[in-house]
Amino acid sequence: MIYIYMGCLLVLMSLISFLMRYQKPGFLFGYRSYFSKMNDKFEQKAQTIYRRTCLIVGSIQIVLGSVIKWLNWDHYFLIWLLTFYLSIIFVYAITETRLRKLLVKNGIVSKEEIKKYDNTHQTKEKVKGFKDL
Repeated sequence: MIYIYMGCLLVLMSLISFLMRYQKPGFLFGYRSYFSKMNDKFEQKAQTIYRRTCLIVGSIQIVLGSVIKWLNWDHYFLIWLLTFYLSIIFVYAITETRLRKLLVKNGIVSKEEIKKYDNTHQTKEKVKGFKDL
């Protein structure tokens, strides 16, 4: 059931984002990232990618949840609870990846700038204990 509910939520987010187009300051629904803010044209493109991905992934989740319910695999609720969030991560990962490829393809951002951005936002080396504090 959790897949059905999450799928419905993603489809609903997609439909609301489709009906209420993205408005710049503080809009509740929509996709915002560092790379989507670089150009208004690509910001709108990021919104369309986000809407489509939400709709597709949400629909897949609804079908998957229906199959799980039909096969009476609801007893494995802990497994479904631990895996349903991957769809949310998948939506944002696909949107960001496609947006970056689009920006590089159109010459707005170079691959070196993307690598530099990724390197500056990595976590520090893992240290055992509280040595950094």
